[in-house]
Amino acid sequence: MNRLIKLFSNLVMLLILLIFLNSCDKADEIKQLVKGKPTNLNLICLVDMSSSIPIETKKDYENIIGKEIISSLSKNDKILVLPIDYGSQTGSKEIMSVNFSDREYSSKMTPLNEKDKKEKENLNTRKDSLIVKFENDFEKISKERAEYSRGTDIFGALKTCSQYFDKEKNNLILIFSDMEHSEGSINMNKQIINKASIEKLIEQSPKISLNNTEIIVYTGEQPNLSIEKYNLYRTFWTEYFKKENVFMVSYESGAKSILIDKIKSYVK
Repeated sequence: MNRLIKLFSNLVMLLILLIFLNSCDKADEIKQLVKGKPTNLNLICLVDMSSSIPIETKKDYENIIGKEIISSLSKNDKILVLPIDYGSQTGSKEIMSVNFSDREYSSKMTPLNEKDKKEKENLNTRKDSLIVKFENDFEKISKERAEYSRGTDIFGALKTCSQYFDKEKNNLILIFSDMEHSEGSINMNKQIINKASIEKLIEQSPKISLNNTEIIVYTGEQPNLSIEKYNLYRTFWTEYFKKENVFMVSYESGAKSILIDKIKSYVK
């Protein structure tokens, strides 16, 4: 009888231990939910396809997204790629839209000791096929959107982002552009001539309603853009985003490794 009581007690203790361990595994996730800070990434890439961007730089944008960013995402992340050009808002088109969490990467029959390995293999296989598809679609859509290449509607592209936000994920916008808006009543090349002109143009600029959003800007090489203009544009967008309550994480012209490291820091 005593042996049965002892055995029962041990089983109860084991059950309590298992419940405790399971709660520990969920602790970080629960903390994140309580704090309201999602742990997975919803990445929105805006890619400048206007004629002001050199062909080599567009290829650079394509390679960074295809070969670097897609491969760094986790099974819980989402990625969307949209164009920046004259039709950013009026004729926007998804170049790529993938939710990696829309499927399982291992079956229920997979042994627990092989589960992580199998998930990684299947996720990487999916990424490889998506990279090839993205490269083909990028080239195809670039040609299709030639009619929109005469202008650059950055504000319009930013306005479209909010409809793709995911409240359960960390929304991050990555902009690939020279950041020279030229559409409608705003032509930055003509209107931004010195620091004094920046404040005036900010007051004339439209609201984008992206409160508390984080943005990374990558211009890449822009041989047609002077250093003076580059710095003036950077100052404009820094002040504009601050006014719009948007946090600009960085504004880079090169240093791709730094850019990718920043993206990876958001991936869990």
